[in-house]
Amino acid sequence: MSKEPRRIEAPVDLDRLASATHDDPFAWLGRHLDGDEATLRCFLPGTRSVRVISGPVLQRYGESDLFLWHGPAGELPPQYAHSWIG
Repeated sequence: MSKEPRRIEAPVDLDRLASATHDDPFAWLGRHLDGDEATLRCFLPGTRSVRVISGPVLQRYGESDLFLWHGPAGELPPQYAHSWIG
């Protein structure tokens, strides 16, 4: 498992995610594959930490409610569940 997530850019329209006015949030949120790599993005207001059960810990993006992980696709199963602490 990756110990430290890579730096991941947040969407330019993070404010639209936060205000629930994004026209297609799930095109950006959730699990997305790019070759042998995967990215997981979760928007969870009021949450302190997030992890995939039996998997990686997501990194908070700045002071936002956006949590991110990026790494080898094999470390994030296609069907996953995450847990968080509010």
